[in-house]
Amino acid sequence: MNVLHITTHLSMGGVTRYLLDVSGALVKKGFGVSVASSGGDCTEYFRSSGIKCPLVPVNTKYEFHPKLIIAIFKVLGYVRREKIDIIHAHTRVAQVVGYAVAALARIPFVSTCHGHFNPGRLSRKIFPLWGRKVIAVSDAVKDHLVRDFGIRADRITVIYTGVAYDEYQSDLTKDQRGKILRDMGLPEGARVIGSVGRLSPVKGYPYLLHALKDLKDALPDVFLVLIGDGPQEKYLKGMAGDLDIERRVVFMHSRFDARRYIPAFDVYVLPSVQEGLGLSLLEAMACGRPCVATAVGGIVNIIQDGRNGILTQPCDTRGLAGAIKRILNDTELAVRIGADARRTVKEKFSLEDTICGMIRFYGEVRGEE
Repeated sequence: MNVLHITTHLSMGGVTRYLLDVSGALVKKGFGVSVASSGGDCTEYFRSSGIKCPLVPVNTKYEFHPKLIIAIFKVLGYVRREKIDIIHAHTRVAQVVGYAVAALARIPFVSTCHGHFNPGRLSRKIFPLWGRKVIAVSDAVKDHLVRDFGIRADRITVIYTGVAYDEYQSDLTKDQRGKILRDMGLPEGARVIGSVGRLSPVKGYPYLLHALKDLKDALPDVFLVLIGDGPQEKYLKGMAGDLDIERRVVFMHSRFDARRYIPAFDVYVLPSVQEGLGLSLLEAMACGRPCVATAVGGIVNIIQDGRNGILTQPCDTRGLAGAIKRILNDTELAVRIGADARRTVKEKFSLEDTICGMIRFYGEVRGEE
């Protein structure tokens, strides 16, 4: 089967990481896989995995931009040349292009919803463009699609995002950890609160900075590392200065090898106010890190409070600080939660399970023709 994924770009981010993992695994299963996009700094990682990456002009936030007409005909030509069997979109702009191409080529079109969309946008109500079937990455996302967009539940398949468990390192030697700390600009012996994600309002990082302020006097050896780029970068750096914690916070740009830093984190924190599932959270759990996260969206499908992580309420600075302090002050708890977190990923959120679910999904879609 030949599958064409469409996304806006292949720059660092959750959707790009998801597509690389899924597409690479499908190639190993014998699928012909292409990912059409406007390109990005991760393109070569895709090509080195045997994934074709046609470039099309979809780098716009406006879902009906005139350039998408060009994109539609470029993708249509590619679909016909490569004998594509199914088109799979991953962003709103990609949905517009994919829907049009599938209609012209008379092949199945599907989409994946990776998070939450604004249900108030009139264009989504007039032109839903979800496709014949939709993948939701969590139960919370499925509920969102049914409740806010009126999609029938039987058109939605929940396929949890999975990670390649065996590729994540859980234990570091003292020398290995020391090197990572130096690479992050931290002193030897530092205890690290870490998070990886886009610096955007939905990630809730201001609450994490306030939590660090509450912790800084009681825990003088604790530092915060944020790995990611985004529209709130300047704001967050300014906030760190205003809170007098700028010397305790390390901002690192988005990087493809972010997973190599995670094993050095003493606590992984995802303080989101909204979250589809939380790929970075799964990666941290695969590394055996004790995690603190907010009870929003798909996170509640992953973490059982007190067993494989600790849940707090969104926007609750004190609750966040208390959960972090609890883990840092209780080594036995940290080890137990980290071990259970790693086991959870292996048993419930493996990449192999994701791929098996997607292959079944494609078979069902083609079977309806």
